[in-house]
Amino acid sequence: MRITLYSTTPGGTSSLLTWTSTASRLCQIEVNPDLLPNHWSNDPTFGIITPDVEATTSRNVTASAASKRFYRVRAIRPLLPRATPQD
Repeated sequence: MRITLYSTTPGGTSSLLTWTSTASRLCQIEVNPDLLPNHWSNDPTFGIITPDVEATTSRNVTASAASKRFYRVRAIRPLLPRATPQD
């Protein structure tokens, strides 16, 4: 997955994120105030996200005003079990 579109209001209180997605993968939006490795946390707005039916998924994220904020989208597990080979 890759974020393909990001737009935000002044102050960063409302941001639109669009990313490539696959129908068989659930995901979560994660947020970080400063890009330090241990500061990533799940954005509480959406929880686990089921992808949209198109090749991309979009969500509007709302948050308190901040001078900077970083987002990433993380795949968390497949929706469908893996196919097992037939003997």
